[in-house]
Amino acid sequence: MSDTPARTDPHGPSPAMRTDAPTDPSPSGSSNADRPTIGPSYRLRSLFIAASLIAAIALPALVSDYRLFQFTQVWITAIALLGLNLLTGWCGQVSLGHGAFFAIGAYCSALLMSHAGMPDWLTLIPCALLCLGAGWLFGLPAARLEGLYLALATFALALALPQILKHRLLEPFTGASQGLALDVALAPT
Repeated sequence: MSDTPARTDPHGPSPAMRTDAPTDPSPSGSSNADRPTIGPSYRLRSLFIAASLIAAIALPALVSDYRLFQFTQVWITAIALLGLNLLTGWCGQVSLGHGAFFAIGAYCSALLMSHAGMPDWLTLIPCALLCLGAGWLFGLPAARLEGLYLALATFALALALPQILKHRLLEPFTGASQGLALDVALAPT
């Protein structure tokens, strides 16, 4: 017999060592746990998404133009917050420059509407692609950073972008300190 004490796992026994685990869950050898199930949370989520889409489609007919404008502003802010939630909540990264990418998309949309004459809804795809490219280019060197250093790099982007947009070479496009003046978009009828 050995004098050394038995080692125990602080996380409990492994599933292979458990005595209460079934030996053969089914004749085919696969358990029901391996099969995806559609539970109440999936149905509830699907119902919520369907109700949200129906409400979004019906909203212009139910509210005034001013209220529609307010709901649109809320949804725009929600999109930015969902992106930030994806970065900080799911990935655990701290970003202080999230607004810089939001500004890139906003300036792209404004430039396409004012200089190219595109309708506002048609600017969504090019602006999203530009923001994707800008984020990817910024993310290449920033991918090696973590924690405080990543937060400082994104903060530097947030501080640098307004100064870049005010530069004299970009002033004809961005309007420098005055920004861009656009015609107010008409509410859908």
